[in-house]
Amino acid sequence: MQTSGIFYTVPLGIMFFCWIGCMFGELDNPLTSYIGWTIYMFFVAELTFIRCKAREAYNVYGFWLEDLFACMVMWPYVASQLSLQVLTQLAPRAYAGRRMSVHVSASAVCACRCCWTL
Repeated sequence: MQTSGIFYTVPLGIMFFCWIGCMFGELDNPLTSYIGWTIYMFFVAELTFIRCKAREAYNVYGFWLEDLFACMVMWPYVASQLSLQVLTQLAPRAYAGRRMSVHVSASAVCACRCCWTL
């Protein structure tokens, strides 16, 4: 079953902007940043999931804990790496049916990266 990119893009975008909004909300209510950082961790978890699925589809060596740390500290670079991986390399034949799903996931990350550059 193919998943639509909207199911990855919309939550990532919402979580990113909610995180930024909660950081600004800190000016009025000091406890808002805790909510913001919780939202950020859900953002990181979803990005880690996408990266792990891309790793699996493209047979890239690595461990999910490395992915979690990379997504937590330098998520724009992770997004760039995912988009380059999908755009420049074909998935192995075993994932030919799932290739579109991974491609859509990486395009969702690219959309999130575009939000970051605004």
